[in-house]
Amino acid sequence: KGAGKTAMFNALNALERAGTPSARFFPELGQSGQTANLRLEWLEGFSKAGTQHPGPAAVDAYAAQAGDADLRSFWLGHLTGRLAERSATAEPPPEPFWTAWRDARSDPGAWVPHVSAHLPRLSVWLDRLERRLAEQGKTLQVGYDDLDRLGIYDRDVRHRLAGTLLTLWLSLSQRYRQIRGKVFVREDLFRSSLTFTTDASKLESRSAVLTSRT
Repeated sequence: KGAGKTAMFNALNALERAGTPSARFFPELGQSGQTANLRLEWLEGFSKAGTQHPGPAAVDAYAAQAGDADLRSFWLGHLTGRLAERSATAEPPPEPFWTAWRDARSDPGAWVPHVSAHLPRLSVWLDRLERRLAEQGKTLQVGYDDLDRLGIYDRDVRHRLAGTLLTLWLSLSQRYRQIRGKVFVREDLFRSSLTFTTDASKLESRSAVLTSRT
């Protein structure tokens, strides 16, 4: 808390809106390793602002009665919807999920069941998007913020939402290279998330600590 997570998240959003490559301000991006020679683009995966995401109150109400598997499906479904909105040249995600998510994204109960029922089809869609991005020389960085604004009246809900999101991205990071997650999260939420996976060491190795200087 207070380390500048939201400031960095907002800066990356502002660069994307202005059409300014993030590598212009973060020159180390795209200079080495797996991101070399790739065009990096930023996508807001979740925040409390705007109507492109489910409202925090709606998320809290759904999470209070949902199991952890349903919460993973929630995060996977919302990710799929946001990727489809961002990637205009991609084929739409499978129905009936796509219509349900577009029409009622602030009602997870209306579209999460379609995620759970059609996981193989959604996985095929993500695989195809991954290949298309590789062909185009693009990497999409999907960013998350304001996880501490979820479950404000229920600590367990807050920690379960953060934990299922981080473990979902741990799984996705082992499969995809052009679709990457950047989750800005408080230290206590990150630590509690380690209990949601048997690969806690892998989750820790993919993390970095932000500190502020005074």
